[in-house]
Amino acid sequence: MDSEADQQFSLKWPGSGPQTVLLVKKSDSAAVDAAMVSITRWLHTTYPRINIVLEPKVFTQYSGQLPFIRTIATNDHLEYSRVVDFVVTLGGDGTFLHVSSLFEREVPPIVPFSMGTLGFLLPFNVAHFQPHLRNVIEGTSTVLPRMRLSYAKRLSDGSLDTPINVTNEACIHRGTYPHLTTVSCYLNGHLLTTSVGDGMIVGTPTGSTAYSLSAGGPIVHPLVSSIVVAPVCPRSLSFRPLMLPSSSKVTLLIHPKSRGRATAYIDGRDCGELNHAESVEITRSAYPLMCVNRDDLAAGWAQDINQLLKFNRTFSYPHDSLRKSVSLGALSLRSRQLSTDLTNKATEDDEPKFLRAVEMFFDRAAKHSSASEETLKHIKSTDSVLSVTFPVEKDGKTVMIRGYRSQHSRHRLPCKGGIRFSSAVDLQEVEALSALMTYKCAVVDVPFGGGKGGIMIDPKEWTEAELERITRRFTLELCQKNFIGPGVDVPAPDVGTGPREMGWIADTYRNFNPQDVNGAACVTGKALSLGGVRGRTEATGLGVYYGVREFLSFPEVQAKMKHSGKIDGTSVVIQGFGNVGYWAAKFFEANGAKIAGIIEHDVAAYNKDGINVEQLALWRKENGGSFRGFPDAQIIDNPMSVLEAECDVLIPAALERQIGMRNAHKIRAKMIGEAANGPVTPAADEVLRKNGAIIIPDLLLNAGGVCVSYFEWAKNLSHLRFGRMNKRWDERSKEQLLTLVEGNAGHPLTEVERRQLIHGAEEHELVYSGLEDTMIVACNETRQTANAKNIDYRTAALANSINKIAA
Repeated sequence: MDSEADQQFSLKWPGSGPQTVLLVKKSDSAAVDAAMVSITRWLHTTYPRINIVLEPKVFTQYSGQLPFIRTIATNDHLEYSRVVDFVVTLGGDGTFLHVSSLFEREVPPIVPFSMGTLGFLLPFNVAHFQPHLRNVIEGTSTVLPRMRLSYAKRLSDGSLDTPINVTNEACIHRGTYPHLTTVSCYLNGHLLTTSVGDGMIVGTPTGSTAYSLSAGGPIVHPLVSSIVVAPVCPRSLSFRPLMLPSSSKVTLLIHPKSRGRATAYIDGRDCGELNHAESVEITRSAYPLMCVNRDDLAAGWAQDINQLLKFNRTFSYPHDSLRKSVSLGALSLRSRQLSTDLTNKATEDDEPKFLRAVEMFFDRAAKHSSASEETLKHIKSTDSVLSVTFPVEKDGKTVMIRGYRSQHSRHRLPCKGGIRFSSAVDLQEVEALSALMTYKCAVVDVPFGGGKGGIMIDPKEWTEAELERITRRFTLELCQKNFIGPGVDVPAPDVGTGPREMGWIADTYRNFNPQDVNGAACVTGKALSLGGVRGRTEATGLGVYYGVREFLSFPEVQAKMKHSGKIDGTSVVIQGFGNVGYWAAKFFEANGAKIAGIIEHDVAAYNKDGINVEQLALWRKENGGSFRGFPDAQIIDNPMSVLEAECDVLIPAALERQIGMRNAHKIRAKMIGEAANGPVTPAADEVLRKNGAIIIPDLLLNAGGVCVSYFEWAKNLSHLRFGRMNKRWDERSKEQLLTLVEGNAGHPLTEVERRQLIHGAEEHELVYSGLEDTMIVACNETRQTANAKNIDYRTAALANSINKIAA
């Protein structure tokens, strides 16, 4: 094809024009319902001769308010093909796939309207549906044939099964089998390559574009007619995506010596198993999708890809005209960026995302380090990233799950970092958190490199049994790719995970490594019965308390804050009441601080005289997870207003980017202790410091979790509980000394007094002591660097980390 015009065809109707239109939607929302009703009524009023058809289920939903609509049985492919002249879709590319399944061969022209979801097929804006539909009905539009594929399985007698039309991609995947699949790929009958991996994808240009934004395949212009072949997590990175002529015949054969079988997925649908020596053939389909075209295809495609790539961390905005955000719908927003209502209220559109913010802080600190330019480049870059996809059955359907593991630095092994379950997980977030873990471990002298992992799911939407299958399957992927092990990479709990998930990970690792006597050290944050350590649950919150207490003891901090330096009487506001926020509040309260405010995502509780933390936690537990109705505090519907309340210490312990350029100038706290990762953006950091606030950085203040994880890891490697070897000896030594003192003083102590004095340290007391010492040393090192170089505490802590890593 030589030009855009060569591939566009004028849409002309015979006779008086189209007689029947099919309206298709997949999702249920107020916006989709409103669009469906508006388009249907406009069509009926403007073109009463046109029959309006809806699918049976949708017909039932609207037949009451739209009495003129009609329906056809969903599985009656022949009737759809016979009567439907063109199709209108409301939704993303998934709606396209659904339309394709309604027709056996030819598909009528499709007019796609975007409802705020991802679209690679150049949808129209639904707000302007009238002129677009008028052009279609009156025959003044053009259509672009979108290439489809034909998929057929080779039967045992050598013949081909009935072909299936493929709109996006055909995927041969190992599915639920534990072993990698060996697939031989033939091009026009000649062996092209044999790949060992999770499987192989053969896609259309449209399918490869969708694949590229999540897994690194090519982005192909819709005018390019080609067959794209790409491996899925291959064992050898020498196999890269291939673009083949559209006339090619691709044969995928499950190698006779493959350790695993495979499952075929056509546009996400399970199409049965492939056993050893079975094959499928994929060619260009004779039945393309005829898509009604935009006026300017080149500009439209470029604009759409421009908007979609704004979610790539390397994309920059050279012009203000490109800064307008694109609405990708709730699911896409959750999966591409960690964006909450609170974040949107705090940050400007042009403030950097999390990973870029970490890099900016690093660059600022690098100027004050002693490392060379080459060393700084190496420290800053991520060593390796694993991205995996695997299928899980849910409610009788197959759902593809995506997971990530990033190893930012392996200057010390193992790598260390949590695994989170969240629909907001993406590669950029995982890389940023793994980088932060590298610097965090260095600043508190924990001998680990930085790592982080995540699975893109909302754990609230899955049962416990389903979560166990997901966790174990992800662990299997980590085992096979050598991304887990006591000396390689040691995960821990994070957002959405806890001791339960860590136990599943440890058990799965031991099943695949039964000879590893140190297998319990493959993960930390486990239950005590599985080798966990006492004090791990509250470790991060306790570390926050120790860090704030230590900084308040510095005379220069007391002078700047005009504070006594004592925790007793200090007013504290905490954002986030999860594990970290809860335990931080508990320790501050136990030592005399007034917890004036606690902020959650929907409301905040405020009482300037202090909130009883345990009573509030109990209330929330008994009242559906909400603070509403709590009698001993004012419940405020605008939680961000409490973030801006006057207090001595503000503890952001929720998500990243909670203080940005929209609210930094409103923050009245004298000290901000970053218990969350990245709660303050770089620009907000400057504003807060100019306004006199003291910021204790996240890489220092919330390092308590990784410190105690280090203790648990060491305990697992030593196979010895802390205190087991010396507790009784210490008690006997103290008892002998106390007996000598009593004899000389002539004043015997009571039994209770004796027990208190001779008590030997328990495991949790040793953990607390080790954590306290670690935080005191790290805080003082940060203070010394800050004072010596006249820089802020964040820059000082990062500079110390860089120097330790480079040493």
